[in-house]
Amino acid sequence: MEDELEDHAVTALLSSTTTPLHHYEGLNCRLVIEWWGAAGERPVEVRDLTVQEAKSADEVFITSSTRDVQAVTSWDNVAFEHGKVTKHAAEVFEAGWMDNLDP
Repeated sequence: MEDELEDHAVTALLSSTTTPLHHYEGLNCRLVIEWWGAAGERPVEVRDLTVQEAKSADEVFITSSTRDVQAVTSWDNVAFEHGKVTKHAAEVFEAGWMDNLDP
């Protein structure tokens, strides 16, 4: 899959507008990043993004305990693709959960 994603930069925004100073970074976000690396994909750059940088992305997705990996299709009238990176992140997340079940 890495060849298909070679031209995509993957950057994680870990800050949240509801939790200042990174008090509660999301568990699912951390797992996606960890399992993405374990799957042999190119590294995720983890840093704060400006709103403008985020809105200029080709794809945007969120992670949460209720939605796992969810594509963002629009933000303030800016449309985003639901493409390869988002789909692959969801697959990596699902596979990670299946491989790490704790009965």
